[in-house]
Amino acid sequence: MRKFFIYFIIIVNIFSNTKNIIYLSQWKVDENFELKLINSNKEYKDNSLKDLNSHNFLWEIITKLYPKEILYKIKSFNIFIDNRNEDNQFLAFIEAIPNSNNQYFSINIDISDFYKNNSFLKEKYIDTLIHEFFHIISLNESQISQENTGYLRIYEGYCKKESYLNQFYEKFWEIFSKRNSNFIFKYSELSYEEKIKIYTKYENQFFNYYALTNPIEDIAVSFEYFVKLGKENHFKNIKRDKIDFFYNYPELIKYKNYLTEKKNRLIIN
Repeated sequence: MRKFFIYFIIIVNIFSNTKNIIYLSQWKVDENFELKLINSNKEYKDNSLKDLNSHNFLWEIITKLYPKEILYKIKSFNIFIDNRNEDNQFLAFIEAIPNSNNQYFSINIDISDFYKNNSFLKEKYIDTLIHEFFHIISLNESQISQENTGYLRIYEGYCKKESYLNQFYEKFWEIFSKRNSNFIFKYSELSYEEKIKIYTKYENQFFNYYALTNPIEDIAVSFEYFVKLGKENHFKNIKRDKIDFFYNYPELIKYKNYLTEKKNRLIIN
């Protein structure tokens, strides 16, 4: 019952987040990781945000940051803006390509969050891409089944027993969600101020207020900090445990080292 409750929270979060989107361009990604324009929004008034060269530039950074085995999973690249208050919007999201059994994904970027006052916020963008990177490796067909596994159900399917997300959920969310059902169900619809008020109460457990949205976002935010920080860090208690969680997986340690190196190169250039 608790796992279905978490599933219902995730469904509500997805549809409440995506209902305010305006797409500026939509692209197909070919087998050579080249973009082919499918659609562009000629009606949108802000020329700086709908500039296709800027959209291509954002994609180019993805190709320089992600390893090939992850790029192969991206079949669609889309640029959007949302109409939410700046403090209560989301920066990017991925979606499984329909009928691909979570083998392939689209990646969607809110360009307005990364261009401010004629400046490109490169580090913020790269950190967001690292967050989305973890969504891809934790929601693909190696982690999620379309058949009922008896474990955590999410929008994309059912978590496999040993999946990153199921293990993280059982360790950090199963009891937490039961104890805090009074606010978790409606969290995505709260104002920024209301979210911060709740986060203040639980900031010893979560790295930021967005991580409280659901286990999928919590594990991706935690992965961001795993990549940013060394094994010896100043966090204690549950935050420290969340970083240590990733050290149980040699492949995630390799990704951490790979992404750190790529990020440092991109920041310098």
